[in-house]
Amino acid sequence: MFCLAAAGSKFFVGTTESNKVESYTISDGASEGTSMRFAADASCLDVSADGKLLVAGSFDMTVKLVQTDSFEETVFSGHAAPILSVALDAKKEFVISSSCDGSVRVWSVKDHGVVKTFERVIPKKNDIPAKETYGKVAWSPSSKFFALGLTDGIQIYERGTWIERQKLKIPPEISDNSKISSLCWSPDGQHVVGGSSEGQLIFWDLACNSTEGVIKKQKSERSYALTDVAWNPSDDEVAFVDDHGYWGVAKITSKQKDLAEAVTTTEKPDILKKDDDQLNEEELAAALFEVRFEQLLEYARAVLLCVLRTLG
Repeated sequence: MFCLAAAGSKFFVGTTESNKVESYTISDGASEGTSMRFAADASCLDVSADGKLLVAGSFDMTVKLVQTDSFEETVFSGHAAPILSVALDAKKEFVISSSCDGSVRVWSVKDHGVVKTFERVIPKKNDIPAKETYGKVAWSPSSKFFALGLTDGIQIYERGTWIERQKLKIPPEISDNSKISSLCWSPDGQHVVGGSSEGQLIFWDLACNSTEGVIKKQKSERSYALTDVAWNPSDDEVAFVDDHGYWGVAKITSKQKDLAEAVTTTEKPDILKKDDDQLNEEELAAALFEVRFEQLLEYARAVLLCVLRTLG
């Protein structure tokens, strides 16, 4: 598996060496078939909250949008290198994509064309394994802004004008080698959290500017890149996972940046790294029980079921 996305009762998986995006039910991990195909593996996914629109980027340099009920497909072509990240806005009007070609593009869902192109905003590379930045993109909950992860921080752009409104810099005391590898918005749109290539979580308050807005910096127990972060919609806590299968939850106990213990983390072992004969339902159930948001619990359970079926 290279990428995952979930909404409603389904989750979607970009499976490696298959050039496909497959659909599964969250309840029992049952396969619902192929949602889309590429000429190479899918590299990133996003799905609308109602699960009716699925967008994916691929190593073949294209972005595709699919109506999950009718399988009507739109292809966005124009990038000259593999796709790093995609994001569909809540209003289902725009898709954002970032690419190893160094550009970020905004596409119109209705007109199927490019609305805005940002050239040379991220380091240019020929392939994803050679990337210097992960180029993560994410819309704010209201879709009024979108965030772009860079080597030295996060840039915030305004919808419609496509003007840069704010730059959130990685604090200078963090390693010079750290890059933003993942990001997400708080449910109220007032905060952004970035996961770094060295396992740090960095929380920004958008009411402040640049590094002055940092609420708290939290180091994971390990130093692997955080490949995804997700903010609990009903609480001040963030789930995170790294590129070696390790995951956990960071609890924000205060939004006062001068409070020493503003963030605490509960981390779980990389159970997906075990041999297939060591995986058992009791162990998986015990590990998953400790995840504190119900949606993440269902999502993780479905993914693990999929892994078990693959290993079996």
